[in-house]
Amino acid sequence: MQNLTIDKSDNKVDIKNSPSKLTIDEIEKFYSSKKYNHSYFGLEYERISFDVKNNTAASYNQLFNIIKNFASILKWELIFDEDVLIGAKDNFGSSISLEPGLQIELSLAPKENIIDIQLEAEKYLKLLDDIAKIYDVKFLGYGINPVDTPQDIAILDKKRYKIMNDYLPYCEKGELCPVMMRKTAGMQVNIDFKDKKDAYLKLLFFNLISPFMTALFANSPFENNTLTNNRTNRA
Repeated sequence: MQNLTIDKSDNKVDIKNSPSKLTIDEIEKFYSSKKYNHSYFGLEYERISFDVKNNTAASYNQLFNIIKNFASILKWELIFDEDVLIGAKDNFGSSISLEPGLQIELSLAPKENIIDIQLEAEKYLKLLDDIAKIYDVKFLGYGINPVDTPQDIAILDKKRYKIMNDYLPYCEKGELCPVMMRKTAGMQVNIDFKDKKDAYLKLLFFNLISPFMTALFANSPFENNTLTNNRTNRA
């Protein structure tokens, strides 16, 4: 465990280590002890929430109504952080949720093959898009909000995001943290592993192909309403 002291006046974060009984061996044992008969894939897909009338980031009220309607149609349970609506979930592990800058994330329950992921993602994304039209919102599959500055986008009123917002910008090289939290969106793939060697090989493989995937799907040359010299400001 760590005690964190944030001194905003000096733009510094002091981290004081406190004793912890948790060891690397115990962490490794926790993950390696889980045995499954099948390997599954998972997907987390974020998109930028955009108000098409104002050409700016969508508001919380717009996202609030979209989530409530989505959950009502599918009979999903609403998710709250105290009194703040932050998403919805089904009984099988799939959910939608709001990121710090009101990006919307679709998280799917694990599947045994990629085709099932694609079919389920398409179903939920189409429903979200259809509902969003009613509230003048379009979800953009871009790496970064092309128009707004970080100062234009309010942080979602969620306890964890408030802690991140107070802490991260004051870390060493933390000047891009407000951009990351408020403006960016990405896709995360989750893949099971059989053992330590399998985990190592998969991690190695995905690290090797990541630069090529980044180049193939580079789609964020615009930032702060300006065409930049970068193909992917997100990367």
